[in-house]
Amino acid sequence: MKKKRLLIAFICVMLVASLVLVGCNNDPAPPPAPPANGEDPGPPPDGFSIRMQMSSQNPVENADSVMMAWAAQEIYNRTNGAVDIEHFPAGALGDYMSVFQEVVMGTVDIIVGTGNPGVDPRIAMLYIPYLITSYEEGARIWTRGSNFFDIFSDIAEDNGVVLLGILPGGLMGIGTTEPMNPDTVWDFEQESAELRLRLPPLWILASLAEGMRLTNTHAIPFAEVFTSLATGVVDGWLGGGPELNYNMMRDAINYFYDHRYMDDSFVIFMNRQTYYGIPAYYRNIITEVFEEASLRMIEEQPARSAEFLQRLRDHGITVYQPTDAQRQAMREVAMRDIWPYLYERFGEDVMTLIHEDVAGN
Repeated sequence: MKKKRLLIAFICVMLVASLVLVGCNNDPAPPPAPPANGEDPGPPPDGFSIRMQMSSQNPVENADSVMMAWAAQEIYNRTNGAVDIEHFPAGALGDYMSVFQEVVMGTVDIIVGTGNPGVDPRIAMLYIPYLITSYEEGARIWTRGSNFFDIFSDIAEDNGVVLLGILPGGLMGIGTTEPMNPDTVWDFEQESAELRLRLPPLWILASLAEGMRLTNTHAIPFAEVFTSLATGVVDGWLGGGPELNYNMMRDAINYFYDHRYMDDSFVIFMNRQTYYGIPAYYRNIITEVFEEASLRMIEEQPARSAEFLQRLRDHGITVYQPTDAQRQAMREVAMRDIWPYLYERFGEDVMTLIHEDVAGN
């Protein structure tokens, strides 16, 4: 009898323990699809309200910060104040890595900033060389319904966040203090070694430089670029578009080469549990507004880039642009010589789907 009572007690303890473990599980079953994918939002629930914090890394006057201020106000208006997002631009809540961890934990709700492969190496797919060369392509590849967006959404979910949009920051070129060789600057079949060029310390950009046949490169953090240019440590730099070159480097460079090899993109991530804990009616509005913000920035970026190319010229910087044929040839060489390496890093299935996006399938 005593053994029987002990057995029953043991079973009870195990049942309680299993219930506690279920209640403490931080990796719940996959939630329903976002409302933009067909979930019925239903009517607005009574009495719901939420206040959230959104961190963005760029100054308040930058296009992405302006657009995020619009999105926060628009969500507030469309939800009649039920969803109140307080926007903190210019990294007011901290640097990207620390804030991202807070978003994963839920102490900050939304982050808008550079896609950092230090969080997950697969985030580097945001910077696949020559993924896009125009914003017409960006509007197709960076938005919901593309293979790229679906894959990137899965990566976000794996890291405890939800992808709400991609914002363009400017198709990148090369800013230099000395002119590049006109015979090799647009020809990736020839080696270009006459200038010392700064390279961001990121593996995917190292593969880009190799594909561009830039053999005299030096990995230098962004914070050191201006000083390195001004003191002659390097003669040029990769990693910025027209706007960034004008805002940050215009007094250190004399030439800008408009390669458009990749975009300086920013991502909008929201804490996963917070997102799926919001009633579907309001989630639908949040999703729609951030997608609208992404599309508006993509549509406005060509004019903005053209404006800053002109500002560079007005400042005395010589701007060089390739012909359409040269731009297409650069892309073809990049896809031939760089993309096979990316197949190894991201997987054949992923790169095949992305290749379909680029081809317009």
